[in-house]
Amino acid sequence: MKSMKTLNTIYFIAASAAIIILQMTVFQLVRIFGVVPNIMLIWLVICAVIFSRQTSFKVALLSGFLSDVLFGKGVGVHIAIYVVVVIFIASLEEKIFKDNYITPVILLVMATAYYHLVFLIVHYFSTGNFVLFPRLFTIVLPEILYNLCVGVALYVLAFRIAEGYQMR
Repeated sequence: MKSMKTLNTIYFIAASAAIIILQMTVFQLVRIFGVVPNIMLIWLVICAVIFSRQTSFKVALLSGFLSDVLFGKGVGVHIAIYVVVVIFIASLEEKIFKDNYITPVILLVMATAYYHLVFLIVHYFSTGNFVLFPRLFTIVLPEILYNLCVGVALYVLAFRIAEGYQMR
């Protein structure tokens, strides 16, 4: 049993690292209107819904740390965002239908909006500049749509692999 946990940990470390590398390289080439899908946020929503709380929390901590180290200006912002998203979704475990198509839509919209809200607050406190409406229409809404297109497809695929049956 101990070796299975080690294997899962290694799998999630490798998956998180691969997603960050894809986010920083391949997905930079598929920008639409200057916006890239946030694959790490999509991965965390999928983990929080499909896997256990403990596994999701570990993935959020690891992914946040890797994101902060590789393309953050400091350690902590991505960790805080990812952990809160995972804890919130994990707390809804008994209240959501995992096999319903509307579940990833709602969770991805909420996670993306929260992600950008935290960065807006950090930006405000670090620069004193509050840029809600330009950022809302040029980055946040297009990224929400992009995350939905990519995220729902990945959620359906992950659900089919993890649970072994199709969604309703």
